[in-house]
Amino acid sequence: MRRRSAALFIILITVSALAIISVQYPRVHAQSTTNIGVWNNACASSNITISNAACGTLSVSDTFTVDINLTDAPQFNAFELALFYDPTSIALASFDVSSGTMFSNPFIAKSYTTPLGVFRLSVANLGGGQLFSGSGTLAHITFQINGLGASPLVLAAAMADPSPRATGSDGNGLDWTRLISSASGSTIPVETLMTTSDGYFRNVVGPGMLPPIASFTWSPSTPFELQSASFDGSASRDPDNTQTGNGISKYNWAFGDGTLGFTGPLLDHFLQYPGNFSVVLTVTDSDNNFQAMKALVLTVSQTPQHNIAINALLLNGSPIASLNPGDKLNLVVTVVNPGTFPETFNLSISYKPPLTLIPPLFINEVVQPGASHTRRFNATLATTSLGFGNYEVDAQLTDPNVHPSVITTKALFTIVEPVSIPYLPIALGIVLVIAVPSSVLLLRRRRREDFE
Repeated sequence: MRRRSAALFIILITVSALAIISVQYPRVHAQSTTNIGVWNNACASSNITISNAACGTLSVSDTFTVDINLTDAPQFNAFELALFYDPTSIALASFDVSSGTMFSNPFIAKSYTTPLGVFRLSVANLGGGQLFSGSGTLAHITFQINGLGASPLVLAAAMADPSPRATGSDGNGLDWTRLISSASGSTIPVETLMTTSDGYFRNVVGPGMLPPIASFTWSPSTPFELQSASFDGSASRDPDNTQTGNGISKYNWAFGDGTLGFTGPLLDHFLQYPGNFSVVLTVTDSDNNFQAMKALVLTVSQTPQHNIAINALLLNGSPIASLNPGDKLNLVVTVVNPGTFPETFNLSISYKPPLTLIPPLFINEVVQPGASHTRRFNATLATTSLGFGNYEVDAQLTDPNVHPSVITTKALFTIVEPVSIPYLPIALGIVLVIAVPSSVLLLRRRRREDFE
C-alpha cells in the first residue's frame, strides 16, 4: 500500500529532526500492550447507551462525542485509523484533532468521511521532530443521532505494516489502525504489540432490543498467497433472538483488499496478495436490523518458494557504455531474492567477442530473502587491448534450486575510434600558399609608398 500512505509520508519526511523532543504523557492504565480504543467521557464507558443515566437521553438529533484514546504507546508522531459505524442510526457530524489531544501541532494528512459508515483519518504532528509516548487522546469524533436504534463503533484492526495491496472496498485505503514514527528524515511504522477496543451506541431498551454480536474465524489460520481460505461467521448471534441462524439475517464481508460483494455466514475467499489485511464482518439481526461488526488482522504469507534474479547489470552506471580506447569499465551486478529461502549461487561476468571471463569469479555466494538483503558484485575491465567496435557483457548466475537454473543478463559497450582529420596538412599548405604571396605583395606596396 504504497499510494495509500504517500501523502502522510511526504509530510513526515519534511519534518525537521535536528532536535528530537520526547513528550511523555502519564500512563493512566498500566499494561504491557499498547491499546487504541473508543471512549466517551460523559458515559465513562466505551458504550454510549440510554441504560447508563450518565449518557443522557440520547434523543434524535442529539450529538455525542467519542474520544480515540491511546494507552501505553512507545514513541510516535503520526497515526492512521478507520472507525466503522452504522449510518442508519448515527451520522458523522465533525471531528477534532487539536483540542486536548496528544499532538502539539497536528496536521490532517487525510480524512475520508465517505462512504457513509466509515471514517478514515491520518494525522501527523509537525514540530521539529517532536515525538510522543505514553497515554492520551488522538482525536474527538462527534456523531449526530438519526433515530432510535443501535450502532457499533469499531476500529479497523491494528497492524504496523499493512500490505501494499490493503485498501477499503471503496478504494480509499486506510482500513487499518497504526502508529508511525519519523526521525532523522525517515518514516517507519511503530512495531509494537497493539490492540484495539471497540464500543457501541444504543438509545433503545427493553426486551428484544439488544444488538447482535459479530464473530468469525478462518482456516487455515496461517494462509498463503494464491490460495483460498474458508471464513466462518456462523458463531455470530443475536443474544435476545434464538431464531434460525442465531437471529442473524445478513452477513457482509470486507477483506481489506478492495474486493466487494461477499455475503453469507460461510464462504471461501481467494487470497491473491501477501501481507496484512483488516477483515471486517458486519452482521444484521433479524428482529431490529441492528448491526454489529468485528475487525481482525489477516496475515497472508508469501508462498514458500526458491527465487533469485539479476536485478541490474550496469556499465559505468548505465546499461550501455561508450568508451575511448584505454578507458576503464566498471561493472556492477545487483542480485535480489524475491523468494522465501536463502539462495546459494555462482556468478560469472564475461564479454565477447572473443568470449573472455572478467575476474573475479563469485562462488557459493548467499543472498537472503527480501529487498533489504540485495547483494551487489563489482568487477573492472581494462580496455587497452580491445579494438574499436561493439562488445557484449554477460552476467551469468547459476542456482540449482531455481528454474531455470541459469540466469543471464546482457549489457553493451562500444570502443569508439577517435575522430581524425587526414587533410589537415594539405589544408595548412593551401593556407600558406595563399598567405605568403599576399604578404609579399603587401610589403612591396608599402615600400613603394615610402619611396615616393
